Amino acid sequence: MDCFEPGLRPFIPYLLQDLWEIGSSSEKVFEMLKKNNLHNRKLKILDIGCGKGAISIPIAKKINAEVFGIDAMSKFIAEAKLKAKEFDVENLCTFVCGDASKIINELKDYNLAMLASVGPVLGDVAQTLSKLEDCLCENGYVLLDDSFLPDDAVSDYTRCLRESEFNRQIKQSNFNVVDKLVQSSVDTASTDEYIYSQIETRVKELSAKYPDKKELFESYLAMQRKENFALENELQCIMLLLQKK
Repeated sequence: MDCFEPGLRPFIPYLLQDLWEIGSSSEKVFEMLKKNNLHNRKLKILDIGCGKGAISIPIAKKINAEVFGIDAMSKFIAEAKLKAKEFDVENLCTFVCGDASKIINELKDYNLAMLASVGPVLGDVAQTLSKLEDCLCENGYVLLDDSFLPDDAVSDYTRCLRESEFNRQIKQSNFNVVDKLVQSSVDTASTDEYIYSQIETRVKELSAKYPDKKELFESYLAMQRKENFALENELQCIMLLLQKK
């Protein structure tokens, strides 16, 4: 759901108003935490690119976890705060708007840092893991929901790493892979279809209201179609649980 065109940024909250979870799943994240016995600890969670809190809020509710979420979109943060109240976890959740790459420099002693389908907001995998090390306590974890381009894939997609480079950066980091979930293209397609239909409806509304910006809105929709094709046919989506060495 990245926004590349600056002129579109003010309209992103409207375009995504019908969506809470965008790209990642709180249920799958929770199942991975449970599988690795992290659900029965008192977790202090750092949610990078938290959006509207769709991943961390349900987890806070289920396991009484403390959450600190960061996102660059102020309206998403406002919605996250409302959702935290709705789930009765506002005392557990703090959401702030800002540049995560700067804010994390002041953060310490988190048990778990999550990047749930947010893209390279902290850089590539190596840069991301390096920046998160100081935020984590000893033996802390990173949950990374991401994707790579298989080495044998014939594609001009450039927004993620090739598989071998993705794995190399993890291997050379100060983290070990504890668990992984390779996600099926069928699940990805089902999620993408729903997200796309909601965005398409809002694009039509905005195009009618702002006809001079119709091309801008339709280009965003075209970008989503291209991204969905890549996710469903070219990329491999994967969720990793990494532990600091």
